[in-house]
Amino acid sequence: MNATEFREFVGTRFNGTLKAGVHEPNGQACILEARNVALNNKWTDAPGDFVDLRALNDAPWSSDAVRTKHILRVATALWDWPTWTDERKQKWAKTVAERTIREILPIAFRAFGMNEEADRCEREGSEAAARDAASYAARDAASYAARVAASTARYAARSDASDAASDAVLILACNIWCESAEVTA
Repeated sequence: MNATEFREFVGTRFNGTLKAGVHEPNGQACILEARNVALNNKWTDAPGDFVDLRALNDAPWSSDAVRTKHILRVATALWDWPTWTDERKQKWAKTVAERTIREILPIAFRAFGMNEEADRCEREGSEAAARDAASYAARDAASYAARVAASTARYAARSDASDAASDAVLILACNIWCESAEVTA
């Protein structure tokens, strides 16, 4: 199955809608459950040899329709991940982490009045800048980026009391993941 066929599969098998969380087989599905069943793998939300999209999938999207539109873009951009070289995977993860630090973390920092820290993250895009400002670091760059995006979306939604603010952060994260896949190709 290729990425285009996967989109069609989600449309027919899951009524074109992906959900947050873990689901029973043959009902609703998150992005990883849908991918696994499409590839005739065991029904699970475990990423296996794919990118762990759980934090991004389960983030506070305003609706399942918005989640599906954007998480499908990410999954199809990374569809061939198992065939990527280790070098390309590392380059992608580094690009995602750096852009997340430069473009997403500053949103959260500024929401808490941490303007100097936000400026440093934008300027450096380094893990050290993020770690110093946020007091935690990445164990896995891609998972870290997804957690940062989800957390920032929660803060944005809380501070603005708006689903649009949360979606804006999450869509930015999805764009970063997709664009990083293109840049590293």
